[in-house]
Amino acid sequence: MSTIKAALFNLITVAAKLEEKKRSDTMIQLITNKFPANVFAVQTDETAKNDFFEIDHSTETVGHGNNLVSFDKITLTSSKNELKRAPFAIMPKLLPDLPLYIFVSHDPTKDQVILPELQQYATRVIFDNQNSESIQTFAEKILASIDSTHGDFVDLNWAKTKAWREVLARVFNDKEKIADLTKSKSIQITYTDAMQTQSVYLQAWLAAELGWTFVSCKKTSACLQILYKSKDTPIEVTLLAQNSNKDSKILGNGEVFSIDVQTHANSQYTITHENQPNQVVVHTTSTVACQMPYGLFLNNYQTGSALINEILYQPPSEHYIHMLQILTKTTL
Repeated sequence: MSTIKAALFNLITVAAKLEEKKRSDTMIQLITNKFPANVFAVQTDETAKNDFFEIDHSTETVGHGNNLVSFDKITLTSSKNELKRAPFAIMPKLLPDLPLYIFVSHDPTKDQVILPELQQYATRVIFDNQNSESIQTFAEKILASIDSTHGDFVDLNWAKTKAWREVLARVFNDKEKIADLTKSKSIQITYTDAMQTQSVYLQAWLAAELGWTFVSCKKTSACLQILYKSKDTPIEVTLLAQNSNKDSKILGNGEVFSIDVQTHANSQYTITHENQPNQVVVHTTSTVACQMPYGLFLNNYQTGSALINEILYQPPSEHYIHMLQILTKTTL
């Protein structure tokens, strides 16, 4: 049995905490299962009492049967004070003439060690930010970084909303339905567990593309309520965690479970997962008709190959910029 050694690009992952290391390891596995790469895994031991810097080299193999591919993985582990050595250890080992992708498991605007040294060489910086103190400040900083730095920024949480963005575009697919959505009375988005980033992004994308104006926001222990207006029409958006809903357990943490749209003309659109994680059912009713429910397939932008193609190869979206601009005006 022969194994081919290959690398389509250089990949650097950066984890500053143990929980971030788990996300970085998952991303390495997702990417290299589809595309072999020259991998550098940078991780910080935040509990270390003594300064240290270690480099470990391994050869990883992916594939099945006679289709085996190997690639190099270099793991750089250090104490916080010695992390500054990592960029200089990585640079000589980068494969020339290949793209460089950097995956950061935190807010990239707060990375003061790896990105300042290596971002100028990166084709893309991909980030998974789950701990922003203020999403408004985060949006402002990302917009500033996009304007001033080399390469693309790819937000993993934005990429993961693409399946729902596609579904909404398919449900509201004519002028009459878009008008219904634009002048909604209320929209409720439910999501799984405590992380609401994807649902926040989804509603901000709707607000940006439909021309809504932010009015106010109220956060309670049960939900997040955001008030917009479309011209003189008020629109209330509610984001609700489905912690106790057993049906939501078919999804991962933070995923959108359902969207319910109520219009001022008393029409209702309910789009929800029922039994399958890759399918939603659409229920549409109005004062004059009740349509037969129908199912729509969702591409796996959470952990599947669609997500990897999206974050590595798809061009940056203007819709992402518009969504961030809405978030800079909201106080969540």
